[in-house]
Amino acid sequence: ITLNPVEALELIKHLHFDCIVSDYQMSDMNGIQLGAEVKKINNTPFIIYTGRGSEEVASIAFYAGVDDYVQKEPTLATTRS
Repeated sequence: ITLNPVEALELIKHLHFDCIVSDYQMSDMNGIQLGAEVKKINNTPFIIYTGRGSEEVASIAFYAGVDDYVQKEPTLATTRS
């Protein structure tokens, strides 16, 4: 399901999810903010999966209650001669 964070929070209030996977950079709020809001509602495992970030961002995410923080592997570009 792809939603904006505000819509996702409304669904989370009314439906059960086994796990939530979120990007870090989104409109309205970032993944850390969304994870913190989810944890106020219930204890559904929350994972941030992002192409951007750093150890500092991961540390902030864990402090906010996010269960895991995974950085996407950079895409290897191939060059044709």
